[in-house]
Amino acid sequence: MAGAFGGNKGGTPDAPDFSKLAMVNQSNPLGGSTWQTGPDGQISTSSQFGGQAGQTFQGLLGGMNKAAGMDPAAAGQNAFDKTMGSYASVLDPRWEANSQKMQTGLANSGLDPGTEAYSNASREFGNERNQAYNSAIAGAVRGGQDEQAQARANQAQPFNLAGGMMGMLPKNDPNAPFKGAEAQYEASKDKSSADNSKKGSTLGGLGSIAGTVFGGPIGGMAGGALGNMLGGGGGGKGSQPGAKQFVPGTPMAGSY
Repeated sequence: MAGAFGGNKGGTPDAPDFSKLAMVNQSNPLGGSTWQTGPDGQISTSSQFGGQAGQTFQGLLGGMNKAAGMDPAAAGQNAFDKTMGSYASVLDPRWEANSQKMQTGLANSGLDPGTEAYSNASREFGNERNQAYNSAIAGAVRGGQDEQAQARANQAQPFNLAGGMMGMLPKNDPNAPFKGAEAQYEASKDKSSADNSKKGSTLGGLGSIAGTVFGGPIGGMAGGALGNMLGGGGGGKGSQPGAKQFVPGTPMAGSY
C-alpha cells in the first residue's frame, strides 16, 4: 500500500518532488511570474505586467525610447546660448554707447591716445565692461547647467519608474528547480539510509528471537547462524559462552 508520499507501507515514505514544488507561479496586483517547459525540456521563467500596470509600463517603454534620443549636453548649450543672447542684446548697445561717450569725453578733455591719462581711462572702462559681461556669462553658464541637469533628470525618469515597477513585479528564482533537485537528492539519501538502518535492525532482531525460542546451545547456534545469514548480530539470549560451532553433517557432543 502506497504511503502518503508514494512510499511503501512499512518503509520510509518517498520524498515529494521538490523540483515541481519549487516551480510555483507567483502573482500580485501588478502582474505575475510563470514557469514554462519548452519542447526540448528546457525550463524557463518569465515575468509580465497585466491590466493597467501593463499599459503603464508600455507607456514608460515609449518614454524610454524618447529619452534615449535626448542630448542633455545639447540642451545645456542651447540654454546658455539663449540666455547669453538675451544678456548681449542689452549689454552690447549699452557699452557701445558708453564707449562713444568715453571717447568724446577724453577728446573734450584734450587727452590724446597714447598718453598715460588716456590709457588709464581706457583701461578702467575696459575693466568695467568686462565685469558686466563676465557676470552675464556666469549667469548664462548657471542657466545652461541647470537646464542640462533637468534634461538628465527627465531622461532618467522613465527608466527609474520602469525599474521601480520591475522591482515590484513578482519574479521566480530561475535556480529553484536545481535547488529542488538538490533537495530531492539529499532526501533520497536520507530515505535510503533510514531504510537500510531499519532493515538491519529487523534482521538482527530475527537472530535474537531464534536464540530465545530454542534456548541453550541450539538456540545460540540458530540465533548466530540466522543473524549472520540475514545480516544481524550474534546469537540470541539462549547462546552460551563456549558453545561449539555447528557444522552440518557433524555430530556434536553434549546433551540436547
